[in-house]
Amino acid sequence: MKRILAITLSLIFVIVSFAGCGDKTPTATPGQDNTEVKLVPVEVTIDKFEKGKLNYSSVNEFTLEADDAYQSMTKEYVYIPANSVVSCDSEFAAYCFSTSFGLNQIIMQGTGQDLEGYNPIMKSGTLTFKSECYVRFSVKGNLSDLKFEIPEDVKDLVVCGNQATMELQPKIKSVNDFLTVGKEAVNYLFITDIHYGSGVDDLDGDGIRSYNTLDETKEQLEELKEYLTTVVTVANNSPDVDFVVIGGDIVNGYETPDSPAYQESLQREPGITVGKHLVYQIQQILEPLKECEKPVFVLSGNHDDNTGHSIYRGNNPNQVQSVTEWHVSDLDWSRGVMDEFINVDIVRDDSYSHGGKSISKYYYYDLEKNGKTTRILCLDYNDDRYTFDSKGEVTARPNWGLYNEGQIKWLAEVGLKGDFDECLVFSHADMAADQNSIDTTTAGDLEAFLEAYQLNGRFKQGGNYPFSVDYANRTSGDIILYHHGHEHKHYHSFDFKKQIWRLSTAMAVTSIDIISVNSKSIFKKELNNIMVTELLRNGSEVSSVQ
Repeated sequence: MKRILAITLSLIFVIVSFAGCGDKTPTATPGQDNTEVKLVPVEVTIDKFEKGKLNYSSVNEFTLEADDAYQSMTKEYVYIPANSVVSCDSEFAAYCFSTSFGLNQIIMQGTGQDLEGYNPIMKSGTLTFKSECYVRFSVKGNLSDLKFEIPEDVKDLVVCGNQATMELQPKIKSVNDFLTVGKEAVNYLFITDIHYGSGVDDLDGDGIRSYNTLDETKEQLEELKEYLTTVVTVANNSPDVDFVVIGGDIVNGYETPDSPAYQESLQREPGITVGKHLVYQIQQILEPLKECEKPVFVLSGNHDDNTGHSIYRGNNPNQVQSVTEWHVSDLDWSRGVMDEFINVDIVRDDSYSHGGKSISKYYYYDLEKNGKTTRILCLDYNDDRYTFDSKGEVTARPNWGLYNEGQIKWLAEVGLKGDFDECLVFSHADMAADQNSIDTTTAGDLEAFLEAYQLNGRFKQGGNYPFSVDYANRTSGDIILYHHGHEHKHYHSFDFKKQIWRLSTAMAVTSIDIISVNSKSIFKKELNNIMVTELLRNGSEVSSVQ
């Protein structure tokens, strides 16, 4: 039975339809061996268009002539595989673009169309596409009048979408090719430091802030959501990707009552606090993650609770202000972020709870794959533990805690105990990040603790969370890597004392890291980079071109 593929421009469909697309260059193009090409009808629904007739004045520019007799695609394309046939009883034209999205006269002429410069002359009838291409159509009538017949073996490759969507195809193919050797490995995508929201300038130090406009903030939101949609699309259509990690600093955290973004939230929800507005911003930017079919893990960064960054420190110390209701409590983070976007069951710290439910922002998840258990351990670099009221609103702010002593104790008693084969550790920042410049009286000594674990040694902690532990006979697996963001830099280094690879990922939009971990090596690749770095367990590395 012939299966009719209905294709829409909705994001959900585009994500689903990408499976197996690659860069649309089949190993053997149908028809090249002179065998008969079997065509099947494919229904293509084009619902993004403007009335008017396309008119190209150059290769890169086009205008819509004011003629309501024609309906034309705007910035949306239909991918047409080679040897496809498109027909219409009404007059129509096909504007053909190469795979590099350049308007191509040769491809258009190859369909049998007559041209006036870069504009085909509209005629009814049939066009045969000898080459694969991306097409915008004009039809004297309705776009639904177009009839598509596609070679049967590539019919599922037909997709609709904008250029950004189409450019995902080679990226997905690149990830799948990279992970082909990693079917036995644990593979994940890591992005960090999205920094959505109000930017603030106070160049003259007078305490008067200059915020991003509301239009600028909304434009940034659309750009970043498209970026996260890319992450989700790659994850969903790469069978060997096991999970996705969001590394913190999701928002800028410069929100005050004066920010245009907060004022808009206030109109939407009268009485909303600045802190709860920040949670709303995080929910807006992370919305595409709800379509992710792989486990998603979200970390908290130092910008995400609106502390320190909502406090102005100018030349005059009297200008310092800190308003507790501007901040995000652990309860609001737990309810508004973790419960919304972490889509698998995780193990959290029951001793840090509210209403009988843990509100710790640190947790672990055990990934079972190929008979091996890999512990995914997510830390909370911003473990402040603010006092909050019954509404979840912060009432008092202690010193910045970094890795709270309570978190270190949970790691010893829960997080790094159990029957697992290896452990991957994720945090917003490095083990001792910023400890030379920030009050760390409540930080605990994460580095010393992890060192004791790795080297089968002993660790003792005093303070409010005293404990001692001896790892001489531990049966749980080694920590293989520690992956973080925060520094907005791309690098990796090997800690020979702890025998741990440290990986740092740069800011979002510029980078999506793909990591593959097997029994001998860690393979590291950036989505938009052809270089692959192999990090060997002995601390050496090898780089190659994929």
